[in-house]
Amino acid sequence: MKIARATPEDINALCDLAFAVDAINAGSIPPAEGGEDGEWEHIGAGNLLNILHDDTPVSLQKESLDICRRCLIRLLEIAESAHITRAAGNLEAVFLPSNRIIDLEADTLETHPSIDQGWADTARLDWLADQENTIGKVMLPGWCSGEYDSLRDAIDAIISSPTYLERKYGKTQSGRLFVIFEEIFNNKEKAAAGKDVTRSLITGQPINKEQP
Repeated sequence: MKIARATPEDINALCDLAFAVDAINAGSIPPAEGGEDGEWEHIGAGNLLNILHDDTPVSLQKESLDICRRCLIRLLEIAESAHITRAAGNLEAVFLPSNRIIDLEADTLETHPSIDQGWADTARLDWLADQENTIGKVMLPGWCSGEYDSLRDAIDAIISSPTYLERKYGKTQSGRLFVIFEEIFNNKEKAAAGKDVTRSLITGQPINKEQP
């Protein structure tokens, strides 16, 4: 299921809310109306809890209500400034194990190993397909380069297409990739035999033994 992406305002509001709750829990209260935003007043965690839990003397009821009002107003102002639940939902999605975005076994915030592996594989494919790289420089066979613009396009076609050989022999994705790379890397010895097999893998058509 897709969820809406949080805006920077949503994220900032969630951070502001967390800061405000932590500050209040530590015994600080927001400034009075018209006061400087950064001038929180520290009355002590014990005093704040006493105000909330104990029977407040009549002489302090007005002050206690003012403290509670200031705290509640600050929290509501933050909540109304953006969509906090959207930011919280995004955070939950990032840490959901099945999404494999964050490495939940790391002590610090790190990307999931599968993402790191994906970047590494991308770098390997870039190296193979780089025409300036005299060591890699994988060239598509002539018939294949006429149908596909790049090595990536050819590989995508192999991976995504249910082919004749796959249906008949149960070829795996890795097996189909092996055949085309076998032709690319060993074209001197196996190009003639591999061409028909590779064309069949790409097009999904049966192998024609009489085809030149």
